[in-house]
Amino acid sequence: MEVKNLPEIILMFVMVGMIIGVGIMTFGKFGDAAVESVTILDESLTWPSLNGNMTLAHGNLTSFSQIVNTTGSVYPAANYSIDLTSGRIQIGINDSALLPCGTVADTCTADYVYDEYDTATKTAMSATSTAVGTISSTWLGLIVTILALAIVLGLVIKGFANRR
Repeated sequence: MEVKNLPEIILMFVMVGMIIGVGIMTFGKFGDAAVESVTILDESLTWPSLNGNMTLAHGNLTSFSQIVNTTGSVYPAANYSIDLTSGRIQIGINDSALLPCGTVADTCTADYVYDEYDTATKTAMSATSTAVGTISSTWLGLIVTILALAIVLGLVIKGFANRR
């Protein structure tokens, strides 16, 4: 190892660090892109009040099929609106006879499809990103110190080796 080789060695370490950084960012993007579509049939809903609203167990809905009351009748879609992002159903009816479940506190069911973003792929990719992300705070100083000492030691040994 000679002083004239230092720029190449330093450039190699910088490039390795950049490759690791890009790899971790790619893992994070893959994890965020992993989506699983899940179909829910007959989720139980209980209406709390007249002209009230109910939030489904899941948001990020891709489709909402129907609300079915205890007698098996499908509730008209014209009598409610749904926010697909939050999964909130708003009933615009003030007449208890027209509530989807029949009366307040009665139970009915809903069918829908939603996108699940909390998948095993996302969990694994996040764990990898977190584990490698701690290198900068816990190991990077030690690695740089050891590399610097190795370069200095190599230069010293090379300087004394020429004197034989």
